[in-house]
Formats: sequence, C-alpha cells, structure tokens
Amino acid sequence: MTIHTQLAYGAAPVIGVIELSTSVAITVESQLVVPDDIVVVSARLRLPGGKVSAATLGEMTSSTELERAAQQVADAGAQVIAFACTTGSLLGGPGFDTGLAERMTAQTGVPALTTATAVVRALRRVGATSIAVGTPYIDELNVLEQEFFEAAGFEVRHIEGLQIGEDRDISRLTAAEVRALAESSMRDGVDALFLSCTNMPTVPLLADLEDQFGVPVISSNSATLWAALEAIDAPARSTRLGGLLAGLQGAAR
Repeated sequence: MTIHTQLAYGAAPVIGVIELSTSVAITVESQLVVPDDIVVVSARLRLPGGKVSAATLGEMTSSTELERAAQQVADAGAQVIAFACTTGSLLGGPGFDTGLAERMTAQTGVPALTTATAVVRALRRVGATSIAVGTPYIDELNVLEQEFFEAAGFEVRHIEGLQIGEDRDISRLTAAEVRALAESSMRDGVDALFLSCTNMPTVPLLADLEDQFGVPVISSNSATLWAALEAIDAPARSTRLGGLLAGLQGAAR
C-alpha cells in the first residue's frame, strides 16, 4: 500500500534534494527511481545566467543559499539531503564535495551528501577502477572532473563532452543523443561507464546500455538517488533501472 492510498504524507520517509534552478532531469528521474511510499522534497539554488561553467558553479556553491536550501528541505522532514550537481560538487578538487555536505549538515543536523561523493561511492560499489566518462560539459569542466576522479583513485581512460554551456539545453538532450554520447565515450576494457550531469536525462537508458556494453553504466542521477535511498535503507522503485539501483536491498520488481 502506498502513501497515495494511506494519505498521512508527512509520516512517510523524506529525501531532500537540492537542485539547480535550471534543473529538470533530476526532478523527473527521481519520480522514476524513488518508490511511491517515499516523499522527495526539493529546494533550488540559482545558477547565475543559467550557464554551466567553473565561474557560475563556484559563485553558486560559495553562497549561503546552499544552507538556506538545505534548511528548507530539512524543515519538510528530510532524513537525508542530497546536493544534486556533479561538477558543482567537485570543482574545488578533493574534499570539496565533503565540505559542501558538512556545510549542509552543520546548518540542519541532517546527514547530507553530494553527487560527486555519490558517484565515487557508486563506482567503488560496482568494483570499478578504470572508467570512461561522457558529459554534456565544456572542456574546462571536463578537466576538473577528470582530475577529481583521478584523485579519488580511478583511471580515467577517456572523457568527452558535448560542449553545452546552457544548463537548460542539457535537459533537452534526446534518448538518441544520450545514447550516442555513451557509445562515443565508451572504451574497451574499462570497468564502468559514467554519464555525468544531473540535468542530463539518463536513467531510462541505463539497463539497455549495460546490456549493450557488458559493464555497469552509472549516471549522476542514478548515483545520487542510489546514495540517498541507501542512506534511509530504502529500495528503488524497479530493478530495471541499471544494476546499481537494482542492487538496493529489497528493490521492487
């Protein structure tokens, strides 16, 4: 029985997600991943000019708006808070991701995580040491991302981006375009493929891509939602969303 029939919405487990003001994909894909008996509440941080760059992401994350957003989802009863932005949570290098989480927890008292942290955990969970990476980003962000994952102990065999500077344009990528990026980014012999950006639609493609490539395919959204669900000991809605999410204890059919 779901909360939709039981009502008492406020008694359900709550995941708090902090999104960029321009985000669409994580909003949609959280509905695909999170079961009906768990509530997802969100708050947003304004991305200056809607442009994805080191400068705009740095301005956004250095603001006390992060603490404000964390407090908003905490006020709604969030049991875990996820800052859903990949490059925004790694642009300062090793430790930047955990520093953001510490700021959110210091403000709210609620356990917090970031997408960058979640991806590292997810790659380790599937046993990956060498990875290929596909992104929608401009090159300055791809460089920062490669450096971050190499510092975390991964061999980045290949990374390529679509050179999209407007965040809203990332969410407009079609299934065919994302699949083409995955195929172009993939390299023989890697342990996993990572598709980066919480505003890039990915989750419905993951299981098929894993069948095609024969290795785990992890996206920013699958990793972020996996980590949040794991933090509250909850399953994913379905086992047909890629191996990472299917591995959650008690995953739905």
